[in-house]
Formats: sequence, C-alpha cells, structure tokens
Amino acid sequence: MRLVRSWWAAASGNVGVAFALAIIPLCAVLGIAIDYLRASNLRNVLQGAVDAAVLAAGAEGGNDEAALRNTIALYMDANLSAHTKAAVRAIRITFRRPATIRVEAEAVSQNALLKIVGLNETPVAVSSEALRANPLEVALVLDNTGSMLGAHEAALRKAVRELADTLMIDLADVKVAVVPFSQYVNVGVENHAAPWLKLRAIPADETWTGCVRSRALPLDLTDRLPEVPYPILTQQTSLPPNQFCPGPLTPLTADKSVVIAAIDGMVMNGQTYIPAGLMWGWNVLSHHPPFTEARAKNVRKAMVLMTDGANTRSNFAYGFHEGRDIPLAVDTMLTLCSNIKEAGIHLYTVAFAIPVTDQPVIDQLRECASDSGSAFTADDGAALVQTFSDITRQLQKLRLAW
Repeated sequence: MRLVRSWWAAASGNVGVAFALAIIPLCAVLGIAIDYLRASNLRNVLQGAVDAAVLAAGAEGGNDEAALRNTIALYMDANLSAHTKAAVRAIRITFRRPATIRVEAEAVSQNALLKIVGLNETPVAVSSEALRANPLEVALVLDNTGSMLGAHEAALRKAVRELADTLMIDLADVKVAVVPFSQYVNVGVENHAAPWLKLRAIPADETWTGCVRSRALPLDLTDRLPEVPYPILTQQTSLPPNQFCPGPLTPLTADKSVVIAAIDGMVMNGQTYIPAGLMWGWNVLSHHPPFTEARAKNVRKAMVLMTDGANTRSNFAYGFHEGRDIPLAVDTMLTLCSNIKEAGIHLYTVAFAIPVTDQPVIDQLRECASDSGSAFTADDGAALVQTFSDITRQLQKLRLAW
C-alpha cells in the first residue's frame, strides 16, 4: 500500500509538470485561433463591401470613371462600420480596358494574444472584379389586340413586370419604353401640338384619342425625315376611346414605376397591324424626333416584339390601316424588321399561343428576329413568363457585350 502511495505521488507530480509544460503551446494555439478568427471576420466584412461596390459600379456602367469611383466610395462607406473603416489602410480602383472594374482593399486586424510573440497586426487583403455594363435601351412592342383579353393579358403583365424588376435595378443605366399596338398606335393626346403630328380640323362629332396613321410610302418603312409629320386618326365620339388603338405608348424611361404603370394601363381591343408597333418601337429608340429620350451613341438598343397572331389589316390609302391585303402587311412587316436590324437594334420576337396551323406566322416572326436565338415561341401563359425571363438574361448579356 505504501508503495502505491509513493507511486501515485510521483505520478501526480509528473502530470503537473507535464500540464505546466503543455499549457504554453496550448495558449499559443488558442491565441492564434482567436486572432485568426478576428482577421477572418474582418476579411469577410471587407470582401462583402468590395463585392457590393464593384457590382454596383458594374451595373451602373458607362465611361464616366469619376462617377464610377463615387459609386464605389458610396457603397464602401455604406457597408463598413466605423470600426472597420479605421482598420482599412488602402483602397485601389482600376479600370481595365475594355470593360473591367477592379477594386482592391487592404486592412489590418489588431491581434490580442499574438502580441506576446511580437505579432501586433495581421494583414488582410481582398479584391473583386466586375464587367462594366453598357447603357441599354429597350422598346417593348406588345400586342394589345382583342385576342389578348383574359389569361393572355394577365400572363403578359406578369412577364413584363418581372423583366422590369430584373433589368431596372438601382443605378443600372437601363431605359425601357412600352409600345402597345393593335390596328394603330396611340402616341398620347398630350402631344397634340408636337410638330411631328399632322393635325386637321376635327368635326364636332369626332375626337382624337391619340391614334396616328402611317406616313406615305416609303416613309412608313423608316425613321428618317422626322420633319415629315404623322397624320392623326380621329373617330366618332360615340365610339369607345380604344376602338382603333390601345392606350398611349410610354417613351424610354429609367423609372421602373412608370413602366409598371404603363403595363397596368394596357387596354386590349381591336385588330392587328404589326408594322404600326414596329414603326413606333423604332421611333422611341431613335435619338431624333418624334421622341428624343434615346441616346445617339455608346448605348445598346433592343426591341422585343410580342404578338399572339397574324396581321389582320394592311396599310391602305392615306395611311389608314383598313386594308385586307395580308401579303402586303407581311411584306411591310419584314421590310421594317430588316431596316430596324440594319439600324443596329437587336430584335427579339415572341410568337405567343400561335397554333401550329399558323406556322407561316411563326416563320415570319423568326425571319423578323435578329437571329435564330432571338426568336421565341410560347404556347401558354407560363411559357410566356419563362420566355421573357430568357430574353431578360439575353438583354443582360447584351449589356456586357463589347
């Protein structure tokens, strides 16, 4: 028994000595872990701020480097606490041609336990890059004929709202126009005094609700010579206001709420003359009158044409769309499509709920599009929403194309 007690006393002493010897490296390891965690947290916060800043600058796009630097500074300031800002030692912004923005940030994390071994600070460095997006202008040329009433109309509203929500984010240099069309296009009664409209005396039993006719051939196929005005279309006061054309178009705007209001205000009624929609979609994307919100250069331009059917009317005498010469309407449509593409506008087409028995209409829309990848078919409302989502992704890529 005495031997056991002696052994135990000796063993206890050995354990104490071993523990005393082990505590030093254990404390060192613990100190490293604590200080590493502190530096890691700083790195994560700094990386998040740099990522947000460079993505915001990339979405803003353009060539104004001073404005982009200001955007980066604003985002860094908004996403860093005062304590983190005090740790930052340097921020470098680099603009690489043709389209890359790079932000680098350096900071130091103050050590708590590693000071014991002479390591007062842990350096932290992060970086992030983004492509600088081009300004983008998009005209949504949307079928508002009577056949769009009901489920078709609801799907279209949902699809366009989602496109606007995705494209028109804060600071993004994106403008969108909405051009509803049926037999004619409505340019808005507020433009009654515009020099690009050809007015006439209106009898007491007639009114002008904003509808316009086509200009004489060949000006019905081009946006040139804006000084030659568009003739107005009046109607009997006893008729509904949207008998011949839908609600007014909305010129290019960067205000998403204006676009959403235009979508909510669409009225479905009337016959189909697709060239009218194409012509005014082109007009809103041109930098000269009738509308002047568009840029002349350093911008990507696109048009999305959506229709649920074939032309049912054609251009007639004096710019009235009252003819029934459908081959003429198709020829006018395809010529306009060609001219729009030659003007540098990327043209997307959507054939919505068009039956296979109308395959020639689908083929015409494919020919109208800029390429095979820009011609879409959507059999139902869910497919239409997905199609607009696919087009939105293509538009985002178009912004990044140099």
